[in-house]
Amino acid sequence: MRKVKTFFNTFYKSLVSPKYYRDILQAKLSFSFKYFLVLTLLSSVLSVTLLSIQILPKTKDAINAFNKQALKYYPSDLVITAKDGQLSSNKIEPVIFPIPSEIPSDFKDTNSRLKNILVFDPNGTVDDLKKYETVILINKSNVIMQGENDQIKIQPLKDIPDGSFTYADFTIALGKLEKFLSYAPYLFGTATLIIFFIASTTSGLIISFLLSLIFWIFTKITHLNMSLAKTYQISLHIFTLYAILSVTNQVFPKGLPYGFNFIVCTIYGLFIISKMQKTPTAPLNQNVT
Repeated sequence: MRKVKTFFNTFYKSLVSPKYYRDILQAKLSFSFKYFLVLTLLSSVLSVTLLSIQILPKTKDAINAFNKQALKYYPSDLVITAKDGQLSSNKIEPVIFPIPSEIPSDFKDTNSRLKNILVFDPNGTVDDLKKYETVILINKSNVIMQGENDQIKIQPLKDIPDGSFTYADFTIALGKLEKFLSYAPYLFGTATLIIFFIASTTSGLIISFLLSLIFWIFTKITHLNMSLAKTYQISLHIFTLYAILSVTNQVFPKGLPYGFNFIVCTIYGLFIISKMQKTPTAPLNQNVT
């Protein structure tokens, strides 16, 4: 509890108290570095939470729409048979799965001319991707997919086991897929949090270093005796403001102007350093973590 209180005390004073930065100079660099790591972790958690609130409900709607559409367009009497690495069916005409109209607009590419998610045509070829206007075309021996920049990917079916696939099997498969996707929010959240934390920590250290260079040059101009290591320590605390602005940027649709966070932190840091010579020193509790 004491460490939590120390963190939030440091967080608050890093934002509102120029006098506190004079105290920071008396602390070890490890104190500021630990604070920075906890700060980036918490900001990453908050960012992922905001992102999840925006994306996950729409993802769920898209999955539900796909499942309903798939059951609607899969013929109840269709039987797909796999034998010796090739597929065949009891239908002459191709089986087409359109892109669900219920899918949220956020998941649709307005510039795309594709109308179908998947088409099964045992006699289909690569050229039929355009004919069927589909993302995926499955023929008797390959899965043909439309990739980015019109790149076509082909996955052979030579290793597929022999057997048959009916409407009942398709229904069971969709049920299993839906159950698996119910864990998606947890998998998505964990993976995204790790990525956010690594990215935030790396970029934060770089941004703090760039800020420290500006602050160090300023101290030389103003004849304030301060090493680059100490201006870097100050920057780690100034990054508190940067983290808050970054999270805030997720809330507003248009976001803040590019470079706004860095400019604001630079101005705030220069203001704090300019006040340091006139500020007395006080003991600093270093139990952040």
